[in-house]
Amino acid sequence: MSIFSTIITILFVLILPVLVYFWMNQIVSKKKNEMLERQITELEKKNLAKDKFFSIISHDLRAPFSSLLGFSEMLVYYSEDYDKNEIKNYSNQIYAASMKLLSLAENLLQWSKTQLGTITYNPELTDINIVSDNVINALKLSIQEKDINIDVDFERGLTAYADSNIFSIVLRNLISNAIKFTKTGGTIRIRGYQKNDNEIEVEVKDNGIGMNKDHLDKLFQIDKHVSTAGTLNESGSGLGLILCKEFVEINGGIMSIKSEPGKGTAVMFTIPKN
Repeated sequence: MSIFSTIITILFVLILPVLVYFWMNQIVSKKKNEMLERQITELEKKNLAKDKFFSIISHDLRAPFSSLLGFSEMLVYYSEDYDKNEIKNYSNQIYAASMKLLSLAENLLQWSKTQLGTITYNPELTDINIVSDNVINALKLSIQEKDINIDVDFERGLTAYADSNIFSIVLRNLISNAIKFTKTGGTIRIRGYQKNDNEIEVEVKDNGIGMNKDHLDKLFQIDKHVSTAGTLNESGSGLGLILCKEFVEINGGIMSIKSEPGKGTAVMFTIPKN
């Protein structure tokens, strides 16, 4: 081998690793940039969705606030001109608006905690029958107002390893939704049973107005305003079901929904048994 060839070979051996290094570095940098661009795009989409969501929430806050301020103003300035029935009616309207605001505020608070990762999750052995009875009893006034029939069917001795507070929030929201979309004199069926060795399933089913497929597909998109007025024109933000889904998943379960216009809605969710 000539000296020239030897020099070329040595240079090739020395330079090749450097070229390979820069080539690999370019590929890695390109992939990192592409990944960063995708992450930025995804964050921008999420931020836009949340911005739209909060504009929806602010819109839904106006109605109960307007009712609350309007009826309370009437009582403040004109209560002496009203009889007992009129005062009672205005008081009921104020109470209803206050409950709507409280429910929305509670859901917003809980949802913000899930987004910030600050939600407290304390799973423990939970008696599903007792917790469910407490939730249903707390909603009895709303149930009675619409003369709704409640059919509660829980298997005896249902225990799950779950956060009882999270479970209560989910069940309360689902029953409240069922009340909202069930006509006066309608029926809501609440069932709880052991689905398999590892899971308990709870179902809240109503025979109310139901939803079409397009509505169902948009239920969990926070930038889509899919809330429908209730049978007595009750308002809502649509946040409750989004919160329920996130809470069910925090509790280690899965939520599913079946619905048909005019035939009602059934919402099922699972809870780990152990």
